[in-house]
Amino acid sequence: PEIACPSGWDSYHAVCGDALGGAIPTTSRGRSKTGYAGVATYVRIGRRVVAAEEGVTGALTPPERIACGDAVGHYGRMSEAFDRARMLELDSEGRCVLVDLGAFVLFNVYAPSLSSDDEDRERFKLDFLVAVEIRYRALLDAGRRVVLCGDWNVSYGVIDSAVAIEERLMDEALCERNQSRRWLRRQVSGGEGAKGAERDSLVDVFRREYPAARGAYTCWNVSAGAQLTNYGSRIDYFLCDEVTAASVTRCGIAPKHEGSDHAPVFIIIRRGSDCSLKDTGNEGNAVNPLGSSACVAAAGRQARLTDSFFKASARAPNDIWGSAETVGGAVHGMAIANGDDRGYLARPQPALAGVKRKHGGGGAGGAASIKSFF
Repeated sequence: PEIACPSGWDSYHAVCGDALGGAIPTTSRGRSKTGYAGVATYVRIGRRVVAAEEGVTGALTPPERIACGDAVGHYGRMSEAFDRARMLELDSEGRCVLVDLGAFVLFNVYAPSLSSDDEDRERFKLDFLVAVEIRYRALLDAGRRVVLCGDWNVSYGVIDSAVAIEERLMDEALCERNQSRRWLRRQVSGGEGAKGAERDSLVDVFRREYPAARGAYTCWNVSAGAQLTNYGSRIDYFLCDEVTAASVTRCGIAPKHEGSDHAPVFIIIRRGSDCSLKDTGNEGNAVNPLGSSACVAAAGRQARLTDSFFKASARAPNDIWGSAETVGGAVHGMAIANGDDRGYLARPQPALAGVKRKHGGGGAGGAASIKSFF
């Protein structure tokens, strides 16, 4: 596959493919069609990257890289929870990339979605989330800090969903029936479900900063025009350990950034804090083996990744790229909004000139109904 990587950046990515070399059962291989899913994390050249891994289980990382310390490491009880075949299957859809930035380990996550009553797929999603939990807890136990960001394909509470508010779907009984939501609520400290939160709970950075913000959605059924009335859900967010969360100075959403049924989300970490990114001191420093500088995105996708980056001449004076540390591949060329009662909103910046956009629905199957997140 072609991977977009603008000049001046390194990319660390995972794409959907047959990780088992043909050994995946037919039912699973059908879901793992090439091009279905993928994640990419972009790091400015000159920033220090200690290590990077494709996948969350560690099954795709060559043993020699682990042995020589050229891997993120810390796999916890992964091999006890899953056999190798299942680990390879969980990592076969390009749903996670880990990048060790020194100050913290960044998880870029695209959790599986559930659009029908498919018990096998529901089990796959839950196993994937369990693998994420095993990995981040192993890192915390080793004294590391973590930032988990991405599309989690489940909303956390009533306030995070228009359909839940309208139809009052989010009672405790329903939450208990949705295993993905039950998992999420166990991970997050504060707010709904806090009583069930486990040790070393993560912080939902957005909700800590804006606990009462309504209509702060990140995903809509664009094929039905739901974004026009803001009938959506918040399923994209940053989850951090307590120490890293305390260093976040800004977080937000850019709902007007066109080209996808999801809005970009971002956090800013205080420059100079223990959690801020470090320079390599050498812009020509060798890239981690997982890194790539291949340029230009593939055609036929919902939106080109180059849409997310803008020319230097188009930057606004208060552009977040130049004003503070930025974290995560989900930051898409946004400027800080004026402080008001909806201060989490960010204005989109002009994309690269001459790049065509595809508006409307998502992939071949169209955008999922918002009810699928419940």
